[in-house]
Amino acid sequence: VSMTKYEPLLNYLKECKQTTITLSYDKIEEIISSKLPVSAHNHRQWWENYPSAQGKAWLGANYKVESVLFSKSITFIRF
Repeated sequence: VSMTKYEPLLNYLKECKQTTITLSYDKIEEIISSKLPVSAHNHRQWWENYPSAQGKAWLGANYKVESVLFSKSITFIRF
């Protein structure tokens, strides 16, 4: 089974008990042990609730992106 770059984020969110969680970009990079791509910092589409490689991480943990504060933080809400 191949592990995607964003699987650690999926696992992290699955462990969360909160309805809403805000993670800084730095915290997300710490979780995935990698830098987010430039597009994550510049394009809202990167954070869309769509089953892309990264989207599967939060959608698979039953969260969706609620808000994006570019290069600062992302707020996820449980669905």
